[in-house]
Parts: sequence; structure tokens; C-alpha cells
Amino acid sequence: MTRARIVMAGLGLAAAIAAGVVVVQRRARPDPARDMMRKTLPAWQTARTHNGPAGGDASRALFASARPWPDVATAFEAMDHAWPDNTEVRGAARTVNRALAAARLPYFVDIQRVGEQPIALSYELVKRVPWRIGARTVDVLRLRRLDTLNIELGLYGATDEGLPVVLLDRIESSLAETLPLAELAFTVARLSSVPSSSPPLLSMSSWVASCE
Repeated sequence: MTRARIVMAGLGLAAAIAAGVVVVQRRARPDPARDMMRKTLPAWQTARTHNGPAGGDASRALFASARPWPDVATAFEAMDHAWPDNTEVRGAARTVNRALAAARLPYFVDIQRVGEQPIALSYELVKRVPWRIGARTVDVLRLRRLDTLNIELGLYGATDEGLPVVLLDRIESSLAETLPLAELAFTVARLSSVPSSSPPLLSMSSWVASCE
């Protein structure tokens, strides 16, 4: 290989590496909206449940995080002033969700009452799926939990004034818990019905795969 070709190959490799670095940096770039929903909003909720005042440090941090989206910031301020009135907080959260949708931010706030307090849970909006009910079509929201508040819901979905939502994280958690038990029950049932001289049994997952 000539010196010129070696130089050209080296330049091409350097350019490819530089392009890869740029792609990695773009992917690793923080998303301020996601941080707002995953960290700042739960921090606000924790502060309010521990007697933090409306307009306090956590509230100001939440408003500041939403500053790029003025309608979202205004809706958060209304939710802060409404807390802990359950009805008013729910109304404010619906305004937050409308503002998030208008700003094309794929996130969602759900209010759950825990004891006497309304708790704001934050979700990523994974997908909107149109669902037809007779002549009526509604959007079903598929959500995945973002916050790490110590609150676990026992439901897989809910409706808020006619808006149905599906909680994907709860479905995934339930499957992770129940599938091993189903596998065990399947194996025990087959062992009890097959003579000991038969060939080794397949697991449930292997058996299902062999039937496809």
C-alpha cells in the first residue's frame, strides 16, 4: 500500500471515529424534560408530603425546570398551590398533562390518593393507541413509570374522566413475578402425568417454542 493510500485510510478511520463520538454524545445528552419528570417532580412531591411549603425550594426548582415550557410551568405552579386538596390537585394535573401534550413532551402525571394526600406520579408516555368503542374512538395511553417514589400500584390500568391508561411497568412487573410460578406449575403437572421411563421433559418455554 502506498503512503498516500495509508494516509487516506487513516483519515477515513479518524473521520469514522469522530462521527461515532458525535453520535454517542448526542445519545448521552441529558433530556431536561425527562429529568424534570423523573427527578424534579418526585422531589417536589416528597417535599410537599414532608410539610414543605407551597413556593418553597422544591417548588421553585420544579418551576425552574419547566421554564422552557411556560404553560407547563404555570400548570405546575397551580398544582403546587392546590396541594393537598385532592380535587384541585387532580384538576391541576390534568392541566399539566394538556400542557405537556401541547409542548409535544411525551410525559404524563397521574394523581393517586395515598391516605389523605394526593400523590403525583410521573410517567413516560410510550404510545397513544386509538381504540374504537362502537362509534366512538378514544386514545389509550401506554405509560411507563419514571419516578422512584415508594408507592406501588396494584392495578394495570385506570381511567381519568374517560381517558384510559395502561401501566406497562405494572404489567411487566406482574409477568416477572408470575411467569416463574407458571413454569413450575407446568413442569409439576407434566411430571405427575408422564411415566418415569419417558424421555426428559421440556420446560414450558421450550415446549412452547417447539410447538411454533
